[in-house]
Amino acid sequence: MRMPLLLVLPAPPLPLDQGYRHAAFNDLVQFARLRELHVLILTEYVYDFHPSQAELSRQVSLSLPGVKSVNFVPVLPDWKCPFRKRLRYYLSAFLRKGRVFEEINTERLAENMLELCNKYRCKEVHFGITHSIFVDVFFELRKMRRDILLSFTAHDIEAEAEKLSRVKRSVARGLYLEALYNWVEYRIYLWKETRACRLSRFVVCMAHADYGWLERKGVKAYFIPPFLQSVKPNHEVKPLPQQPVLAVLGHLAFSAAGGGVELFMEEVVPEVKKKVPNAVIKIIGKDANPKVLSLCEQWGIQLQEYVEDLEELWREITVLASPLLVAKGIRIRVLEAVQRGIPVVCTREAATGFEHPEGFLLVASNFEMFAEYCVELLRDPEAYRRQQERLGSYYERHLREDIIRQKWGALFNPKEIVQHANVKLMQTESLLA
Repeated sequence: MRMPLLLVLPAPPLPLDQGYRHAAFNDLVQFARLRELHVLILTEYVYDFHPSQAELSRQVSLSLPGVKSVNFVPVLPDWKCPFRKRLRYYLSAFLRKGRVFEEINTERLAENMLELCNKYRCKEVHFGITHSIFVDVFFELRKMRRDILLSFTAHDIEAEAEKLSRVKRSVARGLYLEALYNWVEYRIYLWKETRACRLSRFVVCMAHADYGWLERKGVKAYFIPPFLQSVKPNHEVKPLPQQPVLAVLGHLAFSAAGGGVELFMEEVVPEVKKKVPNAVIKIIGKDANPKVLSLCEQWGIQLQEYVEDLEELWREITVLASPLLVAKGIRIRVLEAVQRGIPVVCTREAATGFEHPEGFLLVASNFEMFAEYCVELLRDPEAYRRQQERLGSYYERHLREDIIRQKWGALFNPKEIVQHANVKLMQTESLLA
């Protein structure tokens, strides 16, 4: 008989249109193989929540073997609450508990989780991300029920790269008082996050850099990159097409890219246009700044916020460029390209999610090197073939689904043999199709 476990996710995992949704769905699939799984999903906590996502997530989750219940709770993030309300709660939490920057809905969420634990006899709880509200709830639950075993999946252990990017953005704009406030918030949250991880049963790290950082802090950490359940692996070596497509795919804002897209446009695009005139360059993503928009118009680059058929776009892409200057967990788009057998040129910041990334990615230390890698892949059929073979070899050794499953099985018992319900999984795949 499998032990019951409560999995808490920050948002509905479906549809699989965001990196955090892929990660959440992977948690669902992996835990459903190992435990009698009960799921609690926050609604309204992410900016792009829509009620239709809840029903889709319920339907697909319950089709997974091992998932026994799916529950939802509406939780608003602090930034959606009025400043005065936040300030009152912060002061109250500090005076009553000695906690700084505790999120407003912490107590309510902890109570909801405790009710479900009692109802389903769960003594194991896994948080699907080390977000601030889950870290605060971690300490609340430890106070309420010392017998519950708590664990995390870490997307980005550095106190959310978003918080740190706010500091850099404030400094760049000359807002030094704002930068100081953001830095203090960042340091306090990093301390809380690290302490919660150290006290937890274990932490599943999706990014290798997080794994190394947590191990040095004395945390029982496991490096297990997510397997993208909706992407069919394909490592057939393909010839370089007559009109190759170089694409940047993802969020283009400073918080996600750190200005890397601008440097890509300034330093890489001119070289590619000059040396591979038959290449097509596409920029796909939202929140491009005026500089990127202007350079796209200047160079005749295709820029789209959204595409109707992402699968069709992936079939067109010859090389994926990931010119990011923010090290933020594991980059799902890079992982997706790897799973599809598409060569990737990236910065060091975009590669921190992987172990030995130089073994299968072209990792550039500057944008001059970035341009050289892109040009070589786009015009040299032999170089393109070699890179596909390197990528396929790395995938077979480190990222195959059976390898990922084995690592998850080792979380609870290194000798545990996990039995898979293939029929039910096939039914789930048909729902995702």
